[in-house]
Amino acid sequence: MPKNTLPVDRGVVGEAERITKSLLRALKASGPPSDEAPDAVLLEDCLRKAAALVEELGGLGPALRDKARGATEDAERQFLELEATVRERCGARGWKVDGQWPTLHVERAVTVEFDSKNRTIAVAGKRVPGSSAGAVVMALEPIVDRLLPKGFSPKVFLEDLVASYDAVTGGARQASILEVYRELVVRSQDSRFWRDARSETFRGMSADQFRARLARALEDNILTTTDGRGLRVLPPLNAKDGMFIYQPAESRFGFVGRIDFTRPEHPENP
Repeated sequence: MPKNTLPVDRGVVGEAERITKSLLRALKASGPPSDEAPDAVLLEDCLRKAAALVEELGGLGPALRDKARGATEDAERQFLELEATVRERCGARGWKVDGQWPTLHVERAVTVEFDSKNRTIAVAGKRVPGSSAGAVVMALEPIVDRLLPKGFSPKVFLEDLVASYDAVTGGARQASILEVYRELVVRSQDSRFWRDARSETFRGMSADQFRARLARALEDNILTTTDGRGLRVLPPLNAKDGMFIYQPAESRFGFVGRIDFTRPEHPENP
């Protein structure tokens, strides 16, 4: 076979892989065993082989660059088609998808963010290995599965929420949603945790889980507590002090910074 002629059945990538493996073997063989003097003859032979392999690999440069250009076009096309593919894969699993490129919201809670410049994807703030719809769904599955506990009741959640609100405010004012969320996490721990605060007994509730549960209560119109108070969600003064939560009345997401539980006003009898 003439020098730098690529075998048809392997292609340029396969040939580059073969040369690279041979080069690594040659370089490894050039190193002497420990506690022994270098074998000059062996070292010369290994280095000559390595130099020849480097030259051979360098000859593949133009062909590899052509491959890279083709791969770049394929990668750009795949990335541009990702939104539709991710929506289709999520829909097949019965997951709701809101938002639009470059940020989607799955099941009213979990963000999927696309970075078209670097062609990377983050699910719930964590970068996904690869950039395929399959990788996105694989990252989503364990998160979505834990958004709502088995047998989730929006009514029970609302009572837990108002109890946390009362603990923060005494029921006398609007409360920061972040303060209520923190109190809700604290109140969800059982007595075992407070006797021995170990990680295995801690009952966590991620921000995504909280957002999904509150969104479900809002969607199901479960807004009135057993003592007759109604839940109101209000925007923050600054977005960094709020949580991005689905607003079913407006069919969109919006920042919620404060919540309030108020009693209905009854007009006085004439």
